[in-house]
Amino acid sequence: MESPFFTVAPSQAGWLLLDGDRIAELFTSRFWALKAADCFAYERHVATGMPTAIIVEMANGEGVFAARYE
Repeated sequence: MESPFFTVAPSQAGWLLLDGDRIAELFTSRFWALKAADCFAYERHVATGMPTAIIVEMANGEGVFAARYE
């Protein structure tokens, strides 16, 4: 089953875009990681009709909702 959320998280090499527990892509900037996450979340919502969300992991380890599609 596909994950209902995408996570953008900082890493030593840049910004990770995670699809559930899987690494989907690595970006050099937070901006492009969020843009890609938004595209993926929207496309999954349109394809499945299920709610999707984007979570941004902050430096302190907390997650913040950046967007959701319902």
